[in-house]
Amino acid sequence: MFTRAKYFLVPFFWLLLAAGGVSANPLNGTWQLDAAAAETLEEAAAAMNAHLKEEYRRYKEQKFAKDEQVSTRGNRFLAQQRATAMMIRENDFDIDWGGPPEVRGMLSATTIKLYQDSKAVILYDGTRRRLLAINPAGRAYSVKGTELTKDDIGRSLTFVEDGALVVETDVYNGDKMIERFESSAGSDLLTLTIRLQEGRRSPWLEYERVFKRVE
Repeated sequence: MFTRAKYFLVPFFWLLLAAGGVSANPLNGTWQLDAAAAETLEEAAAAMNAHLKEEYRRYKEQKFAKDEQVSTRGNRFLAQQRATAMMIRENDFDIDWGGPPEVRGMLSATTIKLYQDSKAVILYDGTRRRLLAINPAGRAYSVKGTELTKDDIGRSLTFVEDGALVVETDVYNGDKMIERFESSAGSDLLTLTIRLQEGRRSPWLEYERVFKRVE
């Protein structure tokens, strides 16, 4: 959890930004979701689950055909019944992408306030605030782990890569979330690329959200 001193820094950052007291950074400002150009978590999850089901169906069909050629022992009819039932049962699943409610709130935010300097402050929908230490060494870890920010969402490594602000978070429930904030000088658009992994064994879900500058 943040200390009172850290909480005091957050509104101070916004005052500096509004007064022009910080260096110009194309990411800094208030951003509103462009719903027509942005992909939602629900859309991306539905597409990914459909893809995974199709890939799994093909795999099971190939495996079933191979087993049919190899196995000649036992009751072939019962074996086919069991294999078919297993294919239906194992194929009837959906990965519940998005994680805990706190993370879902961040992923569905329609407004983002962002300030980046020696630290990064991100405000999602005016309710969820994260104050993140930026690792000057980039995507690198130390033995002590002092480059990580720990809060009620999880542990995050934050760094700058090719001008983009990247936040890699190990969520407290075991999921992984990567946020990549990108804009360019003079641009009124912010692209937020999100990657999610449910647990340690699921594939990565990736989608983009597009925001327009309002301040």
